[in-house]
Amino acid sequence: MAVQGDDGGSVRFDAFEQGSPALTWIVDVPALERQLADAVRFQPLIDVLDAPVDAALTVVCEGKASRTRSEFGVEFNARPYP
Repeated sequence: MAVQGDDGGSVRFDAFEQGSPALTWIVDVPALERQLADAVRFQPLIDVLDAPVDAALTVVCEGKASRTRSEFGVEFNARPYP
């Protein structure tokens, strides 16, 4: 994998050099959610909640086109790589 910066910088990643079978995997989200839902049924220490829970902190990890980020009104400023 090669990543190019906005001002000509670059970095290269190689799974073989890292002793890893792959750098990443692409997974279909609905299929992953089904597998996780099935798996937690067999974990007695996991409670599945079907209603919202108040929390002091909300973490959203969905990327720049996140519907959740948009609903919360969270904005961001893009900065080019040096």
